[in-house]
Amino acid sequence: MWRRVWLEFTLRLAGSPRSREDEPLARYLTQERLFRVDPPQVRYRAFMPPKDGKTSVYRIAGLKRETVWRIGDVFVAAPTDRTILARGDVSPAIVRAAGLEIEPDNRPPRHASIVGWRDKDWQMSAAQLLAAQAVLTVRPE
Repeated sequence: MWRRVWLEFTLRLAGSPRSREDEPLARYLTQERLFRVDPPQVRYRAFMPPKDGKTSVYRIAGLKRETVWRIGDVFVAAPTDRTILARGDVSPAIVRAAGLEIEPDNRPPRHASIVGWRDKDWQMSAAQLLAAQAVLTVRPE
């Protein structure tokens, strides 16, 4: 609990930059079926929206590498009792090119949602576009 409070405090103290077209958005991956290491690839299912239609991402511009992983550990993995294995980073420009939008809400700090998903067939096509452009970063050991 104190790790979460401390991380929220330090992220708020550091400030949360306004959304920019070139800032990476991290989609944390907790299941091996959502990515492939060789060749490096994020699979489209990693970006498919849940029932609420909001794909969770984090704005990571200007953060140290350790802080990016800590955000995943505290805000994504801990509440679901999972482990962050990797992440897929995409730019807002790619999200918008797929016909989607980004809704920053900063709950928790630096959190945003990819929204604007339509019917299932369209969702799959948009998720494939995001996955094809995503940069996979596997968690260092």
